[in-house]
Amino acid sequence: MAQQRKSAPKKKTTQSKPKTPAPKAAQKTPKNAPVPSTTIDERSHFSDYFHAFTKSRFFKPVLIVLVILIVFGIDLLISFNNYDKFFKIWGIEMIVAAVILAIALALSSNKHEKKEVDDNAS
Repeated sequence: MAQQRKSAPKKKTTQSKPKTPAPKAAQKTPKNAPVPSTTIDERSHFSDYFHAFTKSRFFKPVLIVLVILIVFGIDLLISFNNYDKFFKIWGIEMIVAAVILAIALALSSNKHEKKEVDDNAS
């Protein structure tokens, strides 16, 4: 049998030095170590998915539903379960939304008419 060496007990020091990692050049990696397939910049993040979602056709309807639900919830909180107050607030908001939509449609149709007139004049 092979003889094993016994090492001398380590001396205790009063002050402990923080361990610092070895420099990268001194660290050896095994030859069969797996290589990461992507770097940090190539990974998919939430912002990538959100940006793709904003470009999809589902973004506008989902956004509209979320806004309606948020406004509905705020109205419920303001009305304190007083149904008369809730429906008055909700009705006023619907009238304001309809007026804003009508103004937006009038402005957008005016832009399209002006563009058609410019195209025909050329």
